[in-house]
Amino acid sequence: MEILKQSLTALHVAAGVLSLISAFMASSVKALRLPHRMHVLSGRTFAWAMLGVCATAIPLSLLGGKLLLLLVAVFSGYLALAGWREAVRPRGAHAWIDRTAPIVMIAAATLMLGWGGLALRAGASGGVVLLAFGAIGMMLSIADARRARRPAEGVERIAQHMIRMMAATIAVVTALVVVNARFDLGWVPWIAPTVLLTPLIVYWARAIRSGRLR
Repeated sequence: MEILKQSLTALHVAAGVLSLISAFMASSVKALRLPHRMHVLSGRTFAWAMLGVCATAIPLSLLGGKLLLLLVAVFSGYLALAGWREAVRPRGAHAWIDRTAPIVMIAAATLMLGWGGLALRAGASGGVVLLAFGAIGMMLSIADARRARRPAEGVERIAQHMIRMMAATIAVVTALVVVNARFDLGWVPWIAPTVLLTPLIVYWARAIRSGRLR
């Protein structure tokens, strides 16, 4: 069993590192207006790496009895999937996964919000993390569930793609910060990446919708 956990951990870390590198490349290519095919390649690598992160985090959470890890894995995996689907699905079309995935995320977000509320009431700082991630997951998954019937098109589709991919990137950065934090700062390492990177997402979304960034 220990060998299995060590193997899964190694794969999980490798997938996480690859996702960070590819996320940086994808965002840099787009910001610097380099050839679009480089963005596509790095974005595709990020999506597959996030799949690896989620696929290894689920058994690790079950083996270690860590429900928080499981919920964060579902959260980050969903964001990457939703962002990828916005990029690749045909105009105006949707598949079963576009209807099913938001339902799974809504259920996970409901659990995160409920657990976060109870934790905060008990004085646990982790409640802030669960409430923040749960609220983000709930908001985006409800929007995705509605858009599954009426998919976004044009620049709005590109904006929604960017928002979800960057949100997934925040989840990976958060995990990196938390794992490598040398001091006990409570919930701060969990929330700091979201606070710092969200303004960038807002700026890019506005730039895309205005036509300044494509």
